[in-house]
Amino acid sequence: MTLNIEKIERVGDEKTALFKIEGKLAGSSISELEIVYSGLTVEERGRLQLDLKWITFIDEKGQELLKRIIENGGRIVRSNLYVDNLMDLGQATPMDVSMVDSRHGISRMGEECKKGKRRNNQ
Repeated sequence: MTLNIEKIERVGDEKTALFKIEGKLAGSSISELEIVYSGLTVEERGRLQLDLKWITFIDEKGQELLKRIIENGGRIVRSNLYVDNLMDLGQATPMDVSMVDSRHGISRMGEECKKGKRRNNQ
């Protein structure tokens, strides 16, 4: 899956950009986001909103880029469990990825618990 970036302009009292980002933020897709981000003015960067709900993987360089965007005033306005854990813990583990249904933003373990199944008995 490749990275998909949709830029949505919001006009109100102040012009705001919302980036809806889908897929993997890793490898060459990082430069795609950097190019789009660098096209923003300093003011737009300070009001940038990120919708990361459909992100399925972020490598170390992708995480560094997101941190830089946030340091420059950008905000994550939507995310999933994987992104939340990654940004809080500072690292991704195979368990993080396997525990998240990125299309629904829910924990697979939570679903299995509801069904009365244990993860290691499958």
